[in-house]
Amino acid sequence: MPLIVLIVTVLGADPAAPDAHLEGIVENGTLGGAPVAGAEVLMRAGHDGALLPIAKTVTDAEGRFRFYNLPAEPGVIYLSGANRHGVHYPGPRVRLDAAEPPPPIRLTVFDAVASPSSLIAERHTIDVRLEGSVLEVTESLLLSNPTLTTYVGESDKKPLTTLSLSIPKGFERVTFATEFFGRRFFAVENRLVTDIPWLPGKYELKFTYHLPTVGNPLTIERALDLPTSIVRVRANAGEIGRVTCNLPRVAATEDWPLGFQSSDGAIPAGHAIKVVFGDVPAQWSTHAKWMALAVLVALIAGTATVRKLRKANAGKRPNVSLPRACRRSPKPAARNWRRTRTAG
Repeated sequence: MPLIVLIVTVLGADPAAPDAHLEGIVENGTLGGAPVAGAEVLMRAGHDGALLPIAKTVTDAEGRFRFYNLPAEPGVIYLSGANRHGVHYPGPRVRLDAAEPPPPIRLTVFDAVASPSSLIAERHTIDVRLEGSVLEVTESLLLSNPTLTTYVGESDKKPLTTLSLSIPKGFERVTFATEFFGRRFFAVENRLVTDIPWLPGKYELKFTYHLPTVGNPLTIERALDLPTSIVRVRANAGEIGRVTCNLPRVAATEDWPLGFQSSDGAIPAGHAIKVVFGDVPAQWSTHAKWMALAVLVALIAGTATVRKLRKANAGKRPNVSLPRACRRSPKPAARNWRRTRTAG
């Protein structure tokens, strides 16, 4: 049972506040709501912020639990939750009123399964938008666990993984739409993995990442991670004129001029969705870099050729043989002039 001293210390509650109690029952949702005897129940409490554990107890033979001597202070929030097979199942948040105790709380737990995975994707949407020199890709999945068990993965496999997302290679700057998923997914060998236990129900998972525009035509290939009922690809690639996909074409919208969607029937896990962007305009900086490199290579090649020719011709004198008629003969007029001067 919780101690008033501990509660006052953790919560800063008023010791003079009237006491109240909180009770409930733990039920097994896998077995149709059967009471769970001996289940561990944890109580958390706090103000506007993190809720701290303050006490714990176990259920009786009928699955019931009760926490006594809880300060009924208006600003204090209480949250109880039950543990089963290593998974914690929180209940509703409540405020206590000594004059009017809250109704009993029902905490529903489920049996856990390690394999095979019970997850499916009812919908998988891939939105691609060209942003400057990168492609911004946003994926939205409606995940579903249609069973009455919690999928926890195989504990003997390291790291423990309950869902792995095969993001295309070269991805960067991954952000999740919700903080919960952002804290629970990690990059492992070019994949996003998590060990989240998946309770029965549906989950909206949305995340965004960036890919460099490498290659022309640019190709994005994404293998499905789960059996998927509907796959949708939408693209807004600016001035790129040609985009193809291995899914049937569908009507465009104002925000997404290019759209593709799978036909009736589930698509198995591992099936690759392929999107090809044709005539991707390279950035001016890319053109400038390659042009400068080409000019440099041409200059080096030209200089080497000139040096080679000069070296080959060095030390060689031309051997020219003129025709006899073109050879110069002595100048008799000059000699005769000299004789005439002497004789005179």
